[in-house]
Amino acid sequence: MDPSNGSYIIYTSRQFTNTLDSELFQTARMSPSSLRYFGIGLKNGMYSVVLQFAEIFFPDDETWKSVGKRIFNIYIQGDLKETDFDIKKQTNGKSYTVIQRQYTVEVMNNFIDIHLFWAGKGTCCIPEQGFYGPSISALSVSSYGTVTCATH
Repeated sequence: MDPSNGSYIIYTSRQFTNTLDSELFQTARMSPSSLRYFGIGLKNGMYSVVLQFAEIFFPDDETWKSVGKRIFNIYIQGDLKETDFDIKKQTNGKSYTVIQRQYTVEVMNNFIDIHLFWAGKGTCCIPEQGFYGPSISALSVSSYGTVTCATH
């Protein structure tokens, strides 16, 4: 990760447990405060949103580098879905382990808004000065059955 040149991508060559697609998790997008994704031009209806995470910056070894915490909130369509989401806590303290969250949401105005927001908790400077806001490896949005077009 090199935020000084505008790159907010974390890389690792490690293999991941509990997934058949380890390469998908060898990079993650991160931000010091907020990651926001918009899907525009969607048909109105019900959708499944799948968010996939793996902690690849803080190791799970017995060193001081493992004490960092990445805590953030998850909002979809403006609704708070997870408060104080901690990737390593969700994987029982393990790094390089995939965790997935799935939500059913309604699209009403032809767009979807997914927002990962650092709410001031977690690490700011341990194990080193850096950006420890939200991080995500993958996301997908799929429609459920019938979706409708808006008419005005």
